[in-house]
Amino acid sequence: MINWTGVGEKPDGSIVLTKLTKDMIKVSEDNRNPDPSKNVKIGLLDIETNGLEPDDDFVIEIGLMVYEVNRETGLFVSLVDQYQALQEIKEDLSQKIINITNLTDEMLKGQSIDWPHVNDMISDCVYIIAHNSYFDRGFIDSLAISSINKIWGCSLRQIQWTKKGFHSASLTNLCLAHGVHYTGHRAINDVEATAYLLQQQSPDDEACYLKQLLDEIDKPQRIVIAHKHPKERKEVLRNNEFTWAADIFSWIKIVNEKAMVQKELKWLEDKVYGA
Repeated sequence: MINWTGVGEKPDGSIVLTKLTKDMIKVSEDNRNPDPSKNVKIGLLDIETNGLEPDDDFVIEIGLMVYEVNRETGLFVSLVDQYQALQEIKEDLSQKIINITNLTDEMLKGQSIDWPHVNDMISDCVYIIAHNSYFDRGFIDSLAISSINKIWGCSLRQIQWTKKGFHSASLTNLCLAHGVHYTGHRAINDVEATAYLLQQQSPDDEACYLKQLLDEIDKPQRIVIAHKHPKERKEVLRNNEFTWAADIFSWIKIVNEKAMVQKELKWLEDKVYGA
């Protein structure tokens, strides 16, 4: 069952969804922390690519929004900067990519991403967040050098959506569960949707999702990878909060405690690989 949050139900049991607009993203100077050191800049980033392999494929669109955030509450203070751009590439887009992104070769023609500007925006941030940062960072690190030394967070994997009652951690489904819909798979649209989502909270939470995420990514992170897994065990992996990383054709799980690594490896040995 979807955990509907902040959405009024009609007498007939139906749910009303709202079209997401930028104005719905809550930004206020009232959120500013009196201690200047507690107000930090974060970058929300999304890319569209022509494939899954950073070594072989290319970024064809980027969306990046930089917010000033009260680190103690996770609430937005101000929108500092934003950037959106397309990139022409030498090879034609596949029909699959056209269907997913709604981008065409004609739309990309003559377009280019200002990577030095992207690099400057990222260098100004304390955190970079993406909804599947494992994928985005694989491309960005080689294109914006300042990315390498930044703390990246993943709103897909580092918020325990399943435990909060949401049946899917996809950005589209999470936004639907929080009462809004939007046109997905265009970079800036996904960034705006992520910004909106991270300012929400479920009924049992004491702070917004962004505060929860920032607390999580400040901890040491380790990635457990289920490589060459038996295909018939994918539901078992999903039920244990592993998520699919298509670029390495494996299921992965981010854990914080060192002891959890051995626990997860033992679980994989017993439940997935059969010793």
